[in-house]
Amino acid sequence: MTSVFDVLTLAGKIGTVLIYAYATYWSFGMRRILAVRLYRNQALGIGLGSSGFALLNVAFVFNVSFGFGAILSLLPFIFFFYWIDSSVSAARRSDPHLRDVLRWRQMRVLLWPLVLFSYVSLYPILTVNRQFQTCLPVCRSYVDVLFFVPIFVILASGALYLPMSAKRSKDTTLRKHFAWFGLFTLCLLAAALFSIILYPDFLLSTIAFIAGGYCLYRSAISLVPFKTLLLNQPRPMR
Repeated sequence: MTSVFDVLTLAGKIGTVLIYAYATYWSFGMRRILAVRLYRNQALGIGLGSSGFALLNVAFVFNVSFGFGAILSLLPFIFFFYWIDSSVSAARRSDPHLRDVLRWRQMRVLLWPLVLFSYVSLYPILTVNRQFQTCLPVCRSYVDVLFFVPIFVILASGALYLPMSAKRSKDTTLRKHFAWFGLFTLCLLAAALFSIILYPDFLLSTIAFIAGGYCLYRSAISLVPFKTLLLNQPRPMR
């Protein structure tokens, strides 16, 4: 018999898929409207990342195995880390003083190998684990470290560097865009903490994850002024 908990869990997963699919739709829609290449690239990055999260939650709905699910779970974060890297660099170019926020050019040299090593190392470990159908406590701990380290590195980077980059940038459109994405990373960081500390209580983590999807949607539409958006809407046929 299906419990209330199971129904709420499924509803949360479906709601998360819908909000990230909605953010994806608007991201690619904004990209079609935009003429400035920098803004188009920002919209593309948001669209790729949000589509990755939508597919990830589709996998959760259909209970994809942990091994493949773990690899799929990290892929949207990799997309967003690339986007964060390029966005901080773009914000630096829009800063009249060309200031390097918290030495990002040095930090990225350290963080990229850490993120990629964690991601690449997961697959062979999970493949061997699935082959022997066992997982020792030490192995499980190592897998958890490899899985969560890149997530926290990426979310912390976005939450820390993007608001500061937005503050120093003189481009008001980028400032709004970065501010909403910074809120998105805070929401996902909160969701990750809730899922670890309050597991198996999914309610707060699901709410935080859905709020993150809304922030992505706002980040995408912030690239286009509202008046421009209205002017590009199709006119009704008479």
